[in-house]
Amino acid sequence: MATASDCAALFRSIVRADLAGLLVCQRTARSGNAEAVHGMRIQITRLRAAVRFFSPMVKDSQWRRLRTELRWVHRTLGAVRDADILLDHVARAPIRNAIAPGLERRLKTRSVKTRQLLKRALSSKRFAKLMTDLRHWIDGGPWSDSVEKDQAKRRSRNAQSYCARRIQRWHRKLVRRGLALRHMEDPRRHRFRIRVKHLRYMAETLANVVPRADRKPLRKIKRSARRLQGALGDLGDLKRWRILRSASALRTSGTKAARAASPKPEKHLLAAAIRAHDDLANIDI
Repeated sequence: MATASDCAALFRSIVRADLAGLLVCQRTARSGNAEAVHGMRIQITRLRAAVRFFSPMVKDSQWRRLRTELRWVHRTLGAVRDADILLDHVARAPIRNAIAPGLERRLKTRSVKTRQLLKRALSSKRFAKLMTDLRHWIDGGPWSDSVEKDQAKRRSRNAQSYCARRIQRWHRKLVRRGLALRHMEDPRRHRFRIRVKHLRYMAETLANVVPRADRKPLRKIKRSARRLQGALGDLGDLKRWRILRSASALRTSGTKAARAASPKPEKHLLAAAIRAHDDLANIDI
């Protein structure tokens, strides 16, 4: 990705790359390829992270509609991803011996249905229009030629100084929010994980465009945020496990097979997330 001198040019460079990556994954995601489905979700999150990062400059009336449409695509992709994760989990040897008869078959049926819905969505006129509208918005949306004084200033602002201040602010706010990690309920923890993803992806993106001397702290942020994201994801998987159990999917929680299939206790997963957060907090940028 080429280095850009002003914020508008850098923003366009970043989101064009995200959109291109999204379209590359879309070609194989239509056939249900699991890696491509996951890749599309990542590219959408990257694009949304970039818009949020440059939000003082780029958020406008058109973006609100585009964001709604991107959520539709992301939810459709997420349904496939969730079905795959559950199916993969119950297919493992220990839990397979503990699940109620017919559960694996029902999950396979669900996986097929979500893929059918995804194929229709990605082949639809609605999706094609969204991709066209995104390209037009990136190149010439209302944000790009607003005569409002502050907007014009932000577009022409030096990209390097803006990004340095913005990533510092994101890092500081995320660390502060993470202090309550031990007491977060599931919905709040989910929102926190989204913020972690945004920080990780923007640190990764900026590490490719800033001067070499400024890359080290960004790479540290990327690594620590990735570990924190993974730890929070493990906590999310624990929630899926509990849903399976509450639905009486297991024949009995006391069987040897059920105990072998159980994930790590929540306190261990939470401790791993807190350690990752502390590592992130100790990065000096």
